[in-house]
Amino acid sequence: MRLKKATIILFLIFAVVSLYSFSGETGQKKQKKEVLEEEEVYIPQEIKSVMAEGVATRQPRAEIPFEIIRFLYVPAQQNVHAVFLFKIANVDLVFELPLIETAETESEPEAQTEVQQTIQTNFKIFAQFYENKKGTVGQMVRESYVPASFQEELSSYQPEKDNIYSLGYPLPPGDYLLALAVTSPDLSKIGLQFLEFSLPDILSFKDKLGLTPVFFLKTLEQHEQPELITRVHRNSFVYSTLEIVPKVMNIFAPGEPVDIFYFIYGCQPKPGSNQYDIAISYRVLKGEESVIEYRESTFPFPLVSHALPLLKKDDQPPEPGTYILEINITDKVTDFSLTENIEFEIR
Repeated sequence: MRLKKATIILFLIFAVVSLYSFSGETGQKKQKKEVLEEEEVYIPQEIKSVMAEGVATRQPRAEIPFEIIRFLYVPAQQNVHAVFLFKIANVDLVFELPLIETAETESEPEAQTEVQQTIQTNFKIFAQFYENKKGTVGQMVRESYVPASFQEELSSYQPEKDNIYSLGYPLPPGDYLLALAVTSPDLSKIGLQFLEFSLPDILSFKDKLGLTPVFFLKTLEQHEQPELITRVHRNSFVYSTLEIVPKVMNIFAPGEPVDIFYFIYGCQPKPGSNQYDIAISYRVLKGEESVIEYRESTFPFPLVSHALPLLKKDDQPPEPGTYILEINITDKVTDFSLTENIEFEIR
C-alpha cells in the first residue's frame, strides 16, 4: 500500500514538474528574471557587513557553531529546488520556557502546566546567493531572511543532541556561492558558513542521462498544499507537497530496507504519450562481490522513490560494514544509459 500510494503522489508531483521540463530557454530566462525581481528582503546592515566580509575571505564564524552537511536538489517548475541541510547542537541554541500571557495563566492553570513542560528556541537565518563563475564571486542573485522557532519537551531535552535543519530555495541553473548565517534573536551571536554548489540546466541532458543527488528516506508524508514560502524545518525538508525525512548519513540497521529517492534527467516520453519507459536495476556490492541483486523494474516517469529490501537470497541481512548500491538505468526510448554508485553503511 505504501508503494502504491507513493507512486501516485510522485506521479502527481511529476505532472506538475513536467510543465517546465522541455519549455526551453525562454521559460528559464523568464523565471530567472522573476527570481531577481522578488520582493526586497530586509537583512540588518550589521549582518550584511559580516556576510560581505566573509564572502571576500571565505572565513566562517562560529559564535553559533553549525555545519552544512548535505546539499540536495530536485526539479521544480522552470527552476531547480535546492535543499541545504545543516546541523546544530541544542547546546549552541538558547532554549527557554515560552512566555505565557497573565490572563491565560489565571484562567487556564491546566494549560499553563502543560506549556511549562516544553522549552523553546528562537533564532534567525539569513542567506545570500552569489553567482560563482570559476571561483570568482559575481553579483548577488537572491537573499533571504527566515525566522525559526522550535520546541522541545523539557523531560526529554538533550543539550548535546544534534538536530538537522533544512532550507529550500528555487533557483535557476548555474554555479553559486551560498553565505548562510544563523544568529541569536538579538543578533549578538552569529554563525556563518559558505557553500559552493551547482544546479544543472535540463537542456544539457539532450543526449545523455543524469541524476539529481540520490538520497535515502526515513519517511515521506504528503501535505494537501505545496509550501509556497521559505520555512526552516527540523529533521525534514519539504518538496512540493511532500515532507521528507532523509537518511542524512546513509546508515542502516541490519535488515532495514533502503528507501531511495531521485530524479532522472534526459529521459524522453514515448512518442505520442506522456508515459516513459525507464528500466532500472540495482546491485549491492561489497568490494567487487555482488551481495544482493534485484530484478529489473520499469518506471513510467523519471521521478523515482521505492523501497529495496536489504536481504540476501537466504533472507538474511548482509553483515555490518560499508557497501555500494549500484544503480543501472536505461531509457528504452532513447537507449541512453547511466550507472551510479551510492555508498552506504550497515551498522
